[in-house]
Amino acid sequence: MARPLRIEYEGAGYHVTNRGNAGNKVFERDDDYELFLEKLCECVLSFRISLRSYCLMPDHFHLYFVTPEGNLCKFMQTFMTAFTVTKNRRDKRNGHIFQGRYKSILVDNDSYGSKVSQYIHLTPARKENLSAPKISSQECLVTLRHYKWSSYPFLLGIWKCPEWLDRQEVLSHWGDSLMAQQDNYSEFVECGLMHEIGDPFETAAAKTVLGTVKFVDYIRRRLTSLFGNMPLARSQPNRAKLEAWVDIDELINLVCKEFRTSREKVLKTHSRKNMGRKALLYLAGTYCRGRYTLAEIGQRLGITDVGLSTARHVVRKQMKEQTRFASRIEKIERQLHRKPKVMV
Repeated sequence: MARPLRIEYEGAGYHVTNRGNAGNKVFERDDDYELFLEKLCECVLSFRISLRSYCLMPDHFHLYFVTPEGNLCKFMQTFMTAFTVTKNRRDKRNGHIFQGRYKSILVDNDSYGSKVSQYIHLTPARKENLSAPKISSQECLVTLRHYKWSSYPFLLGIWKCPEWLDRQEVLSHWGDSLMAQQDNYSEFVECGLMHEIGDPFETAAAKTVLGTVKFVDYIRRRLTSLFGNMPLARSQPNRAKLEAWVDIDELINLVCKEFRTSREKVLKTHSRKNMGRKALLYLAGTYCRGRYTLAEIGQRLGITDVGLSTARHVVRKQMKEQTRFASRIEKIERQLHRKPKVMV
């Protein structure tokens, strides 16, 4: 089983979740929830984590936090181990509590932090988590605001907020006073009771990064420097998808610049001697497949998906025979992964 992709750097934010092993409950009684929060508190303080939101359900949990010191893996390993070992010892049992490695996505805190927090806080009101088959909007609202194992009541001031929950960072963008912030934030969250809220894990780029196009491109270009000395396998499927998260229009512009040609020429079909088009077909089939399907790429470039695959094979062979052609393509590849000068 491929290891999940973990991207770490100072100030990175994450939405983390995990479910019970074999679909079993993680939290069977109140002291299970309390133990989880106790260990969470200890590790948040020890690792200097900025915990923004959380919600615990019987068979799974959600966390949203920021790591000022870029220590996601160490934090989660210590935290999950502490909870599992203590619970198993207390219950006099052995074995896994969770179904495997936790799932995490990197979050663009500025643009998507509130959306992730909203999604997490709406968890108790989702249909699959409600015990009653039919429940009114008012009952959902009461469930949200008084759910015992969520950070939402603490953020709204219904209950006293613990010191290890970073309420200020969640509410700071929602008004000038605490009361205004709480009113505005609650209105934002609770509008999700009337509209379907997308799952961040499904909408994240390559199921790895949730953010604006600029943020995703920034992370993609920083992959090499971010991983640095980390012993990560190149075979990670999500890493390959993220590395191939290239915008096709950006690629067309780079090819036109390198081969000193126009968009019309590189997009012109049935032009076998057009080296710029050959380079474009090869690069698009290699570096745009995380963002688009082969059919979508082919449609943009005027070629079938089978034709695109064939073109990649032909160009790859041609690159071995023509070093000048190969070096021009390699130059474009370096530009695709060049680290931008400023953080977006």
